[in-house]
Amino acid sequence: MQIGFGVLLEGEQFNYARRVELELRRWFGMNDGLKQPPHITFKAPFAVSSMEPFANYLDELAATTLPFDVTIKGVGAFPPHVLYLNVQPNQRLFALHTRVLVELEREFQVQPGRFEGQQVKFHSTVAIGKPTEEAFVTAQEWLRQNPASFTFIVRTFGLFYRLEPDGGWIICHHSALGEPGS
Repeated sequence: MQIGFGVLLEGEQFNYARRVELELRRWFGMNDGLKQPPHITFKAPFAVSSMEPFANYLDELAATTLPFDVTIKGVGAFPPHVLYLNVQPNQRLFALHTRVLVELEREFQVQPGRFEGQQVKFHSTVAIGKPTEEAFVTAQEWLRQNPASFTFIVRTFGLFYRLEPDGGWIICHHSALGEPGS
């Protein structure tokens, strides 16, 4: 089985991202990304034999992490057909990512992924699929004309689980961040 970790968008930011995802569905058709809530991955998918130790790890990580701000501004694309909301550089998010890479390798022998560490590009995917090239360009242009621009407070981490055999992802565990003074 495969799992990954992400920061969950909440409140109005969740609503905004979901509205964008649903609008982009017009050009992309069904989007497997709609099966999971809007989020920012901070640990890319990795293989595990049991989810429980990683749910416990995520709970401990969240309990020792204070809420922090993340700013999303603008949009971007990954080849061949992925559109995303752009996360602005963020030291707290990068430090969290680095901490998780070190701890997972030390405690569970999980190796960093190809696009992790210094190569990480934090983002919130809003469309992924196999549209025609013309539909992709149209969707990308629509997204550029309606760019995101907001800051939100990270309060919840999610553990994502890859469904087999279809390969879609769901969130299967929430972990609330620690509170100041607790």
